[in-house]
Amino acid sequence: MQTLSDEDLVKSCLSGNQAHAKLIYERYKHYVARIIRNMENDPEAVEELLQETFVRAFNGLKSFKKKSTFKTWITKITLNTTRNFMNRKKRQGRYPKFSLNHFKNEEPLEFELKDDTGNPQKHLLNKEMKTVVEAAVDLMSAKHKEVLVLWSEGFSYDQISEIAKISPKTVGSRLHYARCRLQKILTPYLKGN
Repeated sequence: MQTLSDEDLVKSCLSGNQAHAKLIYERYKHYVARIIRNMENDPEAVEELLQETFVRAFNGLKSFKKKSTFKTWITKITLNTTRNFMNRKKRQGRYPKFSLNHFKNEEPLEFELKDDTGNPQKHLLNKEMKTVVEAAVDLMSAKHKEVLVLWSEGFSYDQISEIAKISPKTVGSRLHYARCRLQKILTPYLKGN
């Protein structure tokens, strides 16, 4: 069975094919959820934003002009939907105040980031490190977090520039700042530093 391209699925959806709309959803739901989860940690919000992103995408399919890939287009919708949510949340004062400062008084953790499922202690430490990394990313501004998330998804500077509507030079600057910030926060937790 031949796999349909994204463009073929979009064309079919515009003709009213609900089965192909479901196919697009199945093809991109995990990707979209991962982008959202990297920007917003609340599981209920992730589910809500996932639904809202696809509603917006399907309602706006006519505006998909094929100037970019469907993946880039849905990424833009995902980021805009998530940005809007985060801005509303910020205006309403619903962001929890989380700080990594309480970790500064503790002994730095020293462990290697290896998946050692046979060793429960290393598994627990890896899980804690993941939590620390997520908290460090959460402390970043939305614009820095967004560039970091897109870069970690494999987008090039030019693609990030197109999605975020900023210059490639600004992409580089924001990514550099985000990396430096992560390094500064995480250095006490990394072995050998």
